[in-house]
Amino acid sequence: MRKILIVCGLFILTISCASKSPLEGHYPSGGGGHTTPTQPDNPPEPPAQKTTRILFIGNSLTLDATYLLPSLLNSAGVRDVELTRIFHGAYTLPLYNENYANSGICSIATWKPGQARWRGEEVTSHAPKEAVEMASYDIICIQEYTGQTCCWSWTEDERSVLESLLSKIRASQGENNPRFVYLFSTQFGRGMERLVNNFNDDPRKQFEANVETIRHILEVTGIETVISTGALQQNLRTTGLNSLRDMTRGDQTHLDYGLSRYAAALLVYKTLITPLTGLKAEDNPFTFDEYYPHPSLYTTPLTAENKPVVLAAVNAAFEHPLEITDLSSFAASPAYTHQPGSVLLNEGAEIEPVRFPVVFPLGNGTVDSYRQPFWSGYGLWICKDQPQAWAKWNFASYSIPGMVPTRNFANSGAISSPGLRGMWTGDWWEFYIPVKDFASGTSVRFSAPFYTRQGPVFWIFEWLDGDTWKNDASSLTLDGFTREASFALKAGSNSISRTATFTRGIGEGYLRFRIRVADGSIQADSSTGMAVQRDLPNHTGEDYSSVFYFYGTGADAQSLRFEIVK
Repeated sequence: MRKILIVCGLFILTISCASKSPLEGHYPSGGGGHTTPTQPDNPPEPPAQKTTRILFIGNSLTLDATYLLPSLLNSAGVRDVELTRIFHGAYTLPLYNENYANSGICSIATWKPGQARWRGEEVTSHAPKEAVEMASYDIICIQEYTGQTCCWSWTEDERSVLESLLSKIRASQGENNPRFVYLFSTQFGRGMERLVNNFNDDPRKQFEANVETIRHILEVTGIETVISTGALQQNLRTTGLNSLRDMTRGDQTHLDYGLSRYAAALLVYKTLITPLTGLKAEDNPFTFDEYYPHPSLYTTPLTAENKPVVLAAVNAAFEHPLEITDLSSFAASPAYTHQPGSVLLNEGAEIEPVRFPVVFPLGNGTVDSYRQPFWSGYGLWICKDQPQAWAKWNFASYSIPGMVPTRNFANSGAISSPGLRGMWTGDWWEFYIPVKDFASGTSVRFSAPFYTRQGPVFWIFEWLDGDTWKNDASSLTLDGFTREASFALKAGSNSISRTATFTRGIGEGYLRFRIRVADGSIQADSSTGMAVQRDLPNHTGEDYSSVFYFYGTGADAQSLRFEIVK
């Protein structure tokens, strides 16, 4: 069984159809054998499908480039590829070489066919060597960090470090002879400190310095294939799309959560998956429509208007990975509207039922930007121990024109939680809990600690029973305000528990629960502790304020829980 290893400190992965590849001989899905003429009634089994395994070793720039790759593979129905990713933020190849056998260096995430997303904790508790020795790989992809001098200033020390690292990886692979490829990763946007200090705030100068180093790397290693998300990003910057924060999500370093990450994953797909399967990048059906223009959480939607621009930039980076291609003919800047989108990453995936209770833990060790990377960009909160369950926050509207609500992380001592600012009437949480053989008449209790200051008071708890959304709302009064609601929140910490009874069973599917704002205008005033009525969410002149999150005191403050009670 051959595999692909992608190593990312410098992440460049490219496969040329013209050169000999360890992927040759792969049978695409649906490929079969033939009937033996002498045994017409007993045709032989078709050749076994070959599983190709890919390992990425790198940093957050590799994370960006591969984040949406499972979505592309699932959308295309790819079944005979497996992925592994080694990750440590801001790590370089010299650091991977120095700490190759040391524990506590990197996280390990994996993807297998049918899984909705990468799986694995992004906690740096593993040794790089451990991941390399997990399997025999077909391809090893290495990526250097473009934020350090080792990626823009070639020295003999760099040569020695690179040769040492590759030697260690080869030794870990034993008799297996993987093919190495290289990922040329993200280029910084204007205003980023390292770009200002080292390249006079000129991304092209950084690109040229990186290319010079990469040419040395290719000469030393014999690597012929480069996946150049760096060229891809620069190509996109020559188009009308570049009005959108230099194709970053606002930190001038990382790809924006939507279009840029999609483009990078599509380039990886074109380089690796197309030669394996014959599936063309332009035919991949994956799409999304989330638009979230907050500076630090930027998401650009994929539309019929901008997809041709993305494809042109991907194709140019594939053909010319060490050059910037001028795509200024794509000059139009799309007029995106502030419409809330929806991203459900495991739609259509195989149902993997949960074990009850389903627990969404709170705390610094389980809820932050590395361990819940879908939250800020897509509004998805993934259950830590059972990632097939997740929650989605939905903004029903934007209540103040030109002011975009925000999703972030809120911290209070040992508690960390997904945070929200700018909630209004009709906005809602929706929880998706996959089940099999779920019996009719079963009751599920939801319990959670809620915390609000200046946030909505009245909420409705509802659940999908068959085809009908049901709720337990009644007439509730708090501080002189009466609304139809399931519960009312006072300013500060609140402990909430609700129970849903399902009259319809589910053979295979999802339990769905919603926690919806009944009336955003009735708000918990933090200075008086009383409910007040306001025309708009709490805000400053430029942004929404007063975060909502899950927080309480005592044992019930550590998690959100769904448990069967009957």
